Parts: sequence; structure tokens; C-alpha cells
Amino acid sequence: MKALFTLLVLITVVMVSSCQESDLSPGQRLEFQLVVFNELGERTNSLNAGEDFSIGLDLINHTKDTLYFSWSDYRRLFTQFYGREDFLLVYEMESETMNPIGKPYDPENSLNFVDSNLSPTKIPPQGKREMIFGFFWSFRQENQPMDKGRYFSSFTDLAAIEGFEVSIDTSIEFEMN
Repeated sequence: MKALFTLLVLITVVMVSSCQESDLSPGQRLEFQLVVFNELGERTNSLNAGEDFSIGLDLINHTKDTLYFSWSDYRRLFTQFYGREDFLLVYEMESETMNPIGKPYDPENSLNFVDSNLSPTKIPPQGKREMIFGFFWSFRQENQPMDKGRYFSSFTDLAAIEGFEVSIDTSIEFEMN
């Protein structure tokens, strides 16, 4: 009995110690997060009223290795996200209501991807991030500069990366002072 217990403990120790980062699913290694940048390209949640800003989606690498996000990854995911009602949609938060005020791009415009051999985007390891999609608010001509107030955006979807589904469930609040 003692030998069986020792064997079970040994097997458990070997199994735990043999778990590698590569055994993690992409959902545990990668994270998508909404972000806001000011005109200077600095991440922020506080802007000056009327200031242009960009809103987008960061990809965060929680692995120990540099990851590469290819041109075809961009095209595939952006095509998937582009038509979604909630993708980069900004709401103004007023007391207990949220009023949609617009997107930084026009979803009515057709996508036109030029096949390209652009080099992949490097996403450094250890929790580093890289904006993979983003637009300045002023990019869409119909958008007016924002007044003082509180604003919100959220996005949920599934992204297929390396043959696995990565859940996206992110939101951001920001304010214009």
C-alpha cells in the first residue's frame, strides 16, 4: 500500500512538473482588450473634451515567447469583427442610460483588402501588448468631437487562433474632461 501511494505521488509530481506553457490553450496565452489612446498615442482613460483619440483592440501575449500576428490573421479577424454591431461602438453614459454615438469607421463601406506580403506584427512576451485594430475617432467624417462626459465601449466574440477558439469579452470606460 505504501509503495502504491509513493508511486501515485511520484506520477502526480511528474505530471505537474511536465506541464508546459505550450500545454495552455490560446485562450490562456492570449487576451484581447479594448484600449483608448490620446492624440499622442498614449493609453489613457481620460481625455480633453474635443480631443481626437483612437479606440481599438489590443492583443496581449501572456507566453514566454514572441508571437507573430500575420497579415492573413488581420484580414480574417477584421472581416469577422467589422460587421459586428458592437465592434468599437462608443456609447455616451448618461445617469442610468447608455446612448450609442458612433464608431470610428463606417461599417457600410465595403472592405477591400489588397493581398500583401507584409511582415507579421511581433507581439513581445510576458504580458506585452500590441494594438492589432484601431481607428481615430475623426477617421469617420460624420463623427463630431466629443463633449465632456463619460463614455463606454464593449466587445464580445470568439476568435479562432491556431485552431482554438479564444473568447473575447472586454470593455472600457473613458471620460472627456
